[in-house]
This record gives sequence, structure tokens and C-alpha cells, in this order.
Amino acid sequence: MHPELTITKRDLKRRKEEHDRGLVVSTRHRRPFDLLYYEAYPTKELAEERERNLKQFGSAYGALLKRLREK
Repeated sequence: MHPELTITKRDLKRRKEEHDRGLVVSTRHRRPFDLLYYEAYPTKELAEERERNLKQFGSAYGALLKRLREK
């Protein structure tokens, strides 16, 4: 499994394809990706807030990884 990737975009399928095809410079060397989990939010603001929490606070990210490992 490759390192984790967080994407906040409307069209998740298209964005994942861009990453898998190497069109995103920052992730080109880690492809392809497997989509293991996603979250959907009613507004862009809420989605961006969640993404910031995952990237800034280790506890939020750690809790998410723990939930994913339990499945």
C-alpha cells in the first residue's frame, strides 16, 4: 500500500485518475493509489476543515487510521 493521500475535490473519481496517471507532480512517484476510504460533506467549507484537521492534528489522523485498521 502506498502512503496516504487526502483529496478535497468534487469529482473524486476524476481526481484519483489524475493521480494514477501521473498528472499530479507531488504524487507521481507514489502511484498508483488504492481508494480505501472517503468522507463526503454537504459543503466545501466542512470538507476543507476536516482535511485541515487531518493534516494538522496527529490525533485526528491517528484516530482515522485506527478506524481503518479495525475494518
